[in-house]
Amino acid sequence: MKRRTGWLPPLLVLLLGPGVVDLGAQSVGAPPSPAAITDVSPSAEPGPTVVDGADQVWYLGRQLRRPVVIAVPAESEADCMRHRVTFRAAGDGQVSPASAQAAWVGGRCEAESWWRLGETVGVQHLSAAVEGEAEVVVRAVARQGARIFFGGAWTPSEDAWTELVTTGEAAPYLKERAGGSVFRPVIGVDFALWPSWRQVRVGVGASAREIDRHFYFGLSVLQGLVFGPGQEGSAVDVHMGLQLSRRDIGRTGASCAPATFCTERDLRFSGLTFMVTIDGASAFRGLAGSVLR
Repeated sequence: MKRRTGWLPPLLVLLLGPGVVDLGAQSVGAPPSPAAITDVSPSAEPGPTVVDGADQVWYLGRQLRRPVVIAVPAESEADCMRHRVTFRAAGDGQVSPASAQAAWVGGRCEAESWWRLGETVGVQHLSAAVEGEAEVVVRAVARQGARIFFGGAWTPSEDAWTELVTTGEAAPYLKERAGGSVFRPVIGVDFALWPSWRQVRVGVGASAREIDRHFYFGLSVLQGLVFGPGQEGSAVDVHMGLQLSRRDIGRTGASCAPATFCTERDLRFSGLTFMVTIDGASAFRGLAGSVLR
């Protein structure tokens, strides 16, 4: 005959009291009360951070306009004085000082150093490290400085113009020239109009054969807009812009004696142009390297 034992659990609960309930609660992993929580693990302090001087854009080989300022975790001025920050520029860049004592400035622990960029065009890096802390990396962009170029300028549709002819046995006279497609050798200089203005370069040149007559102004469309800052040191570039020319104009009522030439000159827009340029220094280095190799 089977005995009925269903009355045993309630009886045990009544006899043993609330201790059974508490024991059961602990066995299933009920969360302890907030008062019972004790965090014995040390909290991780934040590492060094960049306060100022990051993401500057300046010319290669030159010192940045603002120092690189690093904030060091410290709770007091006495704690701050125990820290030194080590600065190290990648590549051939330079820092001064290479190791800086941290100072308490405006309630914050800081150290700073001046960064002279290396000779590599494009993005450069500097690392700052505090003993016992992770290092932080600072980024800057180095631009190519002004450079002399030579090349050619093509104006697809130059306007018609007047030329003063002074050669030959005849007296000077004005001759009408038809416009159209014109290609001329040019020399000039290109530069970054403002370093932080993307990678666009401004080119200013003149005709190599008529340096006082035809002038060219353009913006870099190959290195600046297509290739980006890493290619700015390339020797070849393309500029798109405009051509200005000094035109000969006959003086009304003037006699055409050789001493007066009957003319004056007027500087005016004469067409859109494209300049294919070669950096003179890069070309010279390449030529010298080929000869001396």
